[in-house]
Amino acid sequence: MGVPYIAMVMSLSRFEEIRKNLYFCDNESQPSPTSPTFDRAFKIRLVMNHFNSCFQSSMKNTMTQAIDEHMIKFKGHNIMKQYMQNKPIKRGFKIWCRANSSTGYLFQIDLCTGKKKSGPEVGLGESLVLELIQDLVGLGCEIYFDNFFNSPMLQHKLAKKNKKACGTMRIQRKNTPKNLSQDKSMKRGDIYVTCIDGIYFIKLMDNKAVISLPIFVTGTYS
Repeated sequence: MGVPYIAMVMSLSRFEEIRKNLYFCDNESQPSPTSPTFDRAFKIRLVMNHFNSCFQSSMKNTMTQAIDEHMIKFKGHNIMKQYMQNKPIKRGFKIWCRANSSTGYLFQIDLCTGKKKSGPEVGLGESLVLELIQDLVGLGCEIYFDNFFNSPMLQHKLAKKNKKACGTMRIQRKNTPKNLSQDKSMKRGDIYVTCIDGIYFIKLMDNKAVISLPIFVTGTYS
């Protein structure tokens, strides 16, 4: 596993000594756990902010972007460690990512630290999307994500910000129309479409029902 170029520059013991004493912040300025501004990722927040700035300054934002999660393998003990049963990497740190949907170029990351103590109380998926698109104001970008993030309320908020969004949606989401066709009345290949407050709901019957909120969002929300 050794890399000769690196081994010639630095010994293992030297690397471990630097890693043991490497800090990116002033521990004295860290808010207490009871503070509304407490951040579990405080010790690496400046590093993430630096990389996010570099990512976005190195390439202009593209018109089509995707938001999803990524797992970083970690087997140690940490309160932020996550367990994802259906992921190839089941245990580790979860990273929220905004990337170019065509090339995969990464524009922004954020570490999953658990429930936030400050800000409005909204769904986790909705709050993540709104936070990750703050640097896309006025660009008219198209945002794609899966059913963890998507909801009718999120679509309305994105439409107000001139952001077109598309993704599958879980049937249990709040404000899902009650008049969607029942699964038992549909056969494979059937498509049912309805529109409420300018948001189009498309239900497709495959092996099981799939609901999507497509990109052509129109109208206003009241």
